Amino acid sequence: MDIDKAIKKQNKVCSNFVISMGFIFFALPIVMVILKKAYLLYLFYLGAIEILILFSVYNAVNNIYLKYENKGYKIKVKNGLLFGDLNIYPEKIAMVHTQNKGNDMSILLIMSSKLRNSNVKPVSEGVLLSKGVLSDYTKYKKSHTGEGYFYYVIDKGGYEKYKLLQDIYKWCVQAAFTDESIERIKEIKNGD
Repeated sequence: MDIDKAIKKQNKVCSNFVISMGFIFFALPIVMVILKKAYLLYLFYLGAIEILILFSVYNAVNNIYLKYENKGYKIKVKNGLLFGDLNIYPEKIAMVHTQNKGNDMSILLIMSSKLRNSNVKPVSEGVLLSKGVLSDYTKYKKSHTGEGYFYYVIDKGGYEKYKLLQDIYKWCVQAAFTDESIERIKEIKNGD
């Protein structure tokens, strides 16, 4: 897969959606003024539609928003519009796992220490089972002794997550990668 083309196409689709929703957002009140239909029920419906349009635009932009940068000793990740920055230290990443393919891929980072972020949670068996990484985690835990592990899921960003996964593969040399994450990295390298 040519990841740059996929990201360009994803951004173009999102911008077309935002432009069309913006047109509808401004056209509906203008049509109401031109038709001089200012009944209370129509105004209520118009307000509800405007709120739904704003929500859908926010959701579309939020789902493809992922920014990250390598600052030498840490990776700064912004996953979505409202979430704060997460500083990930490459030497603290123990395992990397991916779920799904394409635009819906999510990256599960299992870290050996808790970061100062409320979205980083302790690893539990239920979470690992739901993410499909329990067997890989138990193998890793047998060979590496440690007190507690924590996880963070990167689920926003669309195809930008492929670039992040590739960079995590380069930067986190001591991290264990599951078979699924290796397959996603091979997709990028082979151009599938």
